[in-house]
Amino acid sequence: MQVSDKRIVQEIVAVLAAKGISHAVISPGSRNAPLIITLSRHAEIECLSIPDERSAAYFALGMARQLCKPVILVCTSGTAVLNYAPAIAEAYYQQIPLIVITADRPAEWIDQADNQAIRQDHIYRNFVKATWLLPSHDGDAETAHVNRIMSEAYNTATAEKQGPVHLNVPLREPLYGLEEIQAFPPRLIEPVPVCHRLPKDALEDLRMHMKQAAKLMILVEERQVDTDLSAILERIGRNSSVVVLAESLGNAVSSNTITAFDRILVTLNEAAAKDFRPDLLISFGKHLISKRLKQFLRANKPAEHWRLDFSDTPPDTYQCLTKTIPMEASAFFREIETDIHVKPSGYRTLWHDRNLSVHKRHGDYLKSAPWSDLKVFEQILAAIPPHSDLYLGNSSPVRYAQLFPALPKVAVFGNRGTSGIDGCTSMAAGAAWISQRVSTLITGDISFLHNSNALWNQYLSDLLKIIVIQNGGGGIFRLIPGPDKLPECSTFFETRHTVQISHLAKAYAIDHLCCDSTETLQSALSDLYRIQGPAILEIVTSAEINTTVYQGYFDYLKTR
Repeated sequence: MQVSDKRIVQEIVAVLAAKGISHAVISPGSRNAPLIITLSRHAEIECLSIPDERSAAYFALGMARQLCKPVILVCTSGTAVLNYAPAIAEAYYQQIPLIVITADRPAEWIDQADNQAIRQDHIYRNFVKATWLLPSHDGDAETAHVNRIMSEAYNTATAEKQGPVHLNVPLREPLYGLEEIQAFPPRLIEPVPVCHRLPKDALEDLRMHMKQAAKLMILVEERQVDTDLSAILERIGRNSSVVVLAESLGNAVSSNTITAFDRILVTLNEAAAKDFRPDLLISFGKHLISKRLKQFLRANKPAEHWRLDFSDTPPDTYQCLTKTIPMEASAFFREIETDIHVKPSGYRTLWHDRNLSVHKRHGDYLKSAPWSDLKVFEQILAAIPPHSDLYLGNSSPVRYAQLFPALPKVAVFGNRGTSGIDGCTSMAAGAAWISQRVSTLITGDISFLHNSNALWNQYLSDLLKIIVIQNGGGGIFRLIPGPDKLPECSTFFETRHTVQISHLAKAYAIDHLCCDSTETLQSALSDLYRIQGPAILEIVTSAEINTTVYQGYFDYLKTR
């Protein structure tokens, strides 16, 4: 087989393929030609070509999330490299493994007014687990050095706390030379997995502290679906002194789990908050959407907060951290499940009774609510097919979803590592390409337009359904206090627009539906899931009515 005659490139690809990487996302260029040639000709690596580097990186992130293993990202030198940065930052804070390979000029041409040459070494240093500058010569010693680096890069990306790594590869011209090679298995450096267990004395210490608590709160933040963990939490949640809270992106739905807890928190006055405050908080996951719960726990601090986290510096999000436990949640709860002996109390009943009461008021309000984003979410969520994937865009969509109970048998995802709007569509598209399940993205119009290049590739799954809430701008800025009172709101915060989403859909040859009422939405949702191919459903609402309904909703919940 003929591949690039660059031995270093041959070694890069051979090691990563031997490590089990099966997918690469490549953006076009000349400096990365040796990588393109060698990767695309490898029988065990599927290569996707996506021209826009920013979209390509988010697409790869979605793929890696579904594959649960690294995806290779490859681009040419210069500003192409900078376009990867938003997705790399998201991958870092989401702990999603990516192998980022950027082609570069040799060192002697940096800052010498050469084409497409910028300072690429350590360019992502704040947002990758590790970075390497590979040698630019092709000798035996350099090839052996690259062999070690590639094993180290893969092992670092896939360690217990996963994340992106960066390899900057200076390549000398000529770039298009080929040679016939005979494939030999490369030397690999393999880490030996270690099983984490609680030492006996640590378990005794935790048991002692639990016995002193009467109110235990288990908080499930954003995480992948884990059916074993959900089953364990279902059992633990039967304890009268335990409440399990899980966000929509926590993917832990059961009869003993409260998911739409923002609705409860808004009803608590200062006196009631003391009753709902936990004595012991155990949290795990990646990120918490709910600002209300963060504020509640910071203002009503538990006596102890244990965090399950592999980080060297676990976050103290609620400003009450007392113990860090470097274990996977399922392993931890499996060990302590039979040892949870908290003081008997009605803590579980307190939360679940309030949840039932608030859920009834939620339903009463929606019965008379006019056409608005809140009403739209009620209908959309009811139409999501079981055993499918749901992707929530940032800003208002992910917050509206928090007001409804999480859906059973639906996996929920979002870009909450950095909470930006810049790659939500690309991420959903990449994930859908891998999962081959029905995949619904709910996104705002500004987020959709910001990432419209996500539609510019050949890999949109037929099962990808995009729902765009079209309210003429960034609706989040009328929901949060502050911007809505400013004269600059519509121009500089909401960024009102006149873009015709139907024209964008036509440009990319994607089916487009549109509706602007409760009646037309019902039929449009049915049509959306019947279309044999990717499709966009645009739902038109009024920004002003949305604000009134949203504020009225919380006022109604408070009046008990």
